Amino acid sequence: MFGIVLVLSVSAADEYSGCETVIVGAGWSGTYFAWRTTLVPDVNGKILSTPNSTCIFEAQSRVGGRAYSKRDVPGLTDLRVDLGAYRFDTHAHVLVNEVIQSTLELPVRCYDPPNCNEFGNLQNVRDTYGLDAGYANGPEGLTQLFTSRGGRVFMSHRLNGIYDSTNGSGRMRLTFVNGRSIDCSRVFLNLPSTAIAVLNRDSILFTKASADTKYVYTLPVPDPGAKQFLIYPQAVWRSVPALTEGLFSDATANDPPLDGRFHDFYGKCGANCSGAVMTYYGFDQSAVEYFARYQKSTADPATYIPLAGNTNDTETAMIYRSHLQFMIALKQAATKAGVKDFDTNTIPEPTGTLLSVWWARDFESAINPGPNAMPYNASAKIASDPRHKLRNRISKPLDSYELFIGNEAYSTGDGWAHPALIMTERILYHWFKHKPAFVRDCNDCLGGTHHFTTSPLHISSRPLTSNPSA
Repeated sequence: MFGIVLVLSVSAADEYSGCETVIVGAGWSGTYFAWRTTLVPDVNGKILSTPNSTCIFEAQSRVGGRAYSKRDVPGLTDLRVDLGAYRFDTHAHVLVNEVIQSTLELPVRCYDPPNCNEFGNLQNVRDTYGLDAGYANGPEGLTQLFTSRGGRVFMSHRLNGIYDSTNGSGRMRLTFVNGRSIDCSRVFLNLPSTAIAVLNRDSILFTKASADTKYVYTLPVPDPGAKQFLIYPQAVWRSVPALTEGLFSDATANDPPLDGRFHDFYGKCGANCSGAVMTYYGFDQSAVEYFARYQKSTADPATYIPLAGNTNDTETAMIYRSHLQFMIALKQAATKAGVKDFDTNTIPEPTGTLLSVWWARDFESAINPGPNAMPYNASAKIASDPRHKLRNRISKPLDSYELFIGNEAYSTGDGWAHPALIMTERILYHWFKHKPAFVRDCNDCLGGTHHFTTSPLHISSRPLTSNPSA
């Protein structure tokens, strides 16, 4: 598995030398754009850019964006827990599937085995031993392919401005919070609206774009979301098949909320099972606000809270309540399944809890979309535009600059990686006529949400390849 990819520290501005194409954001669509433009030829064998002239700048110290596969969690040795995006459908998410299974050749396993069939086949990424490897292996793997051919990645570079660098020639100057800057001729922004909205107001995205374009690309904000896992040294219930699949919830529970899944379990099973079970996954605003109270840093969605040795009574009380609620849910599920003599008292208390909080509140004050704004996402408005003029305007908001925006928030199916990749393919086809060899008819990149069962992309028998000469 790929894990943490190459991290470059910057000591001098000349380390940026030659970066003519700049990608901001190392999430799924940013790393996909880097790989597609530098390593994947079109139907005529042409590569759009060279790796050594293309650079990725990422605000965080990790690759993946909202595909956040957390490693080194106490009690979860050798495992990675997906705190954000974590599943893909082998039938509906054809681009993600091709990257993960054909290009990176990553092992996968059915997410929820009883519900896997040819029309709904959600998968998780596994390692060669069948353990959870993390959905971030997708963008991490693409980044390793990119850097192995000479591409550069600069971490801890948060964008704060985009300017005209040569009085109208089309070149741009990007500035970063760390005080550094770079001039380039092409920019791909893999950024949500929250990151765009807080750019300096004298950036060309605001000074040179039309009013309706500015309205659209600052409109969507990420849905608030949260996950909670309880970490058990002895997950005794995993020996009972009826307690390894399915959902559990309690609509009356709010301290903490309870809405979990037995099959979302990150662990190992031998003579004994140990690992983390998901006790909450949802997008209810009040639930997100609840878990946000325990978040250690707004800069990192992940928070680990131990039980042993913890002197914070509020934190330990929350963990004990979570444990009690989960024990009740286990007992109810066992009774419903007809499992006799199932005793939750045999299950030791958890060693801690792992939380993730995805929330846009720090940026909402910077967004002023107007009286007709939709609450979260522009997808419905984009999908209702049959000739895709609106989507094209979002993807290239400025006529005089090769500046492109690609992110799932601007696609026709928010909340999944695949629509962001469709948007990226649409940018490459519409503006560069760069149709990849593995897609026979890129006109179909225009349509579809993540719910289609017939692929909007016609995949040829030739697999994706990271070898331009292949």
